[in-house]
Amino acid sequence: MLSFENLTAGYPGKPVLERISFGLVPHTITAVLGKNGSGKSTLVSCINQELRYTGEICFSGQNIALLSPRERAKLLAILPQNLERPQVTVEELVGFGRSPYLDIGKRFSQADREAVWQAMRDADIWEMRGKNMRLLSGGEQQRAYLAMILAQNTRAIILDEPTTHLDMEYEAAFLRKLRELKTRHKK
Repeated sequence: MLSFENLTAGYPGKPVLERISFGLVPHTITAVLGKNGSGKSTLVSCINQELRYTGEICFSGQNIALLSPRERAKLLAILPQNLERPQVTVEELVGFGRSPYLDIGKRFSQADREAVWQAMRDADIWEMRGKNMRLLSGGEQQRAYLAMILAQNTRAIILDEPTTHLDMEYEAAFLRKLRELKTRHKK
C-alpha cells in the first residue's frame, strides 16, 4: 500500500535517510522504530510533502508527490508529532478531518456531520464534544486528534509518536484503542 523506493532526505548538510526502500502491508499496524534523530519524523515529513527528498513514495502505486494536498488527504491521514492546542471545541477539531471533502465556502453535509459524530464515538470522546481542547488532559487530546483523523476517512493513517507525553495508563489505553479501531475500520 505505502512504499518507499530509494528515499533520501535530510536537512542542509545532514542527510538523515539515505536510499531507504521498504513497503508497508495493508490492514496492519506497523511501527517504525529507531533512536532519537534516526529519521522517523523525517520520514513522516516526507510522506506529508513538507520536506524535499529524492526517490519515490507511492500509495497504492501512485507517486504521492504528483497528488494535490487535497488528493493526498483523501488517501492518507497524518498526525504529526507536535500538535498545537487550538482554541476550538473537540467537535470543531474533529470536523477539521472532513476538510478534504469540502469545497471552499461549503458547509458540512449531513453525511459529514455523521462522520464527525461517529469518529467521536469511536475515539470515546463523544461526552467531551463541547469542551475546549485547551481544557483536556493529554490523553483526551490524543483521542480528539485520533477522532479527527478517523473523520478524515482515509485508507491509511500515519501517526508520529502518538503516545508522547502520555502516562503508561493512557499509553496502554491509546494503543488498545488503535488496535480496536484498526479491526473495526479495516485500516
